[in-house]
Amino acid sequence: MYTFSVAGSPDSNSRRFQIRPPVVAFAGSRRGSLPDSVSSSLVHAFHSLGLSLLTGCAPGIDECFRKVMRQQPYEQHSMVACAF
Repeated sequence: MYTFSVAGSPDSNSRRFQIRPPVVAFAGSRRGSLPDSVSSSLVHAFHSLGLSLLTGCAPGIDECFRKVMRQQPYEQHSMVACAF
């Protein structure tokens, strides 16, 4: 399990995140898109195999996967990573 904490919130509490391996990462073009049926099928298939889910915060393909991953039952097994 990978665990990390993010400190510095105004209430002095840190947020703790955990993601269990194995992990599948979904990524693609910022200008592209997928039909909901495709992104939903891919997320469902890998989740049913016991994999944690990871995608980025960009528009396009990342957004297609985030839309699915924020729903039950995937939300507890998903993480969005952003690079600034």
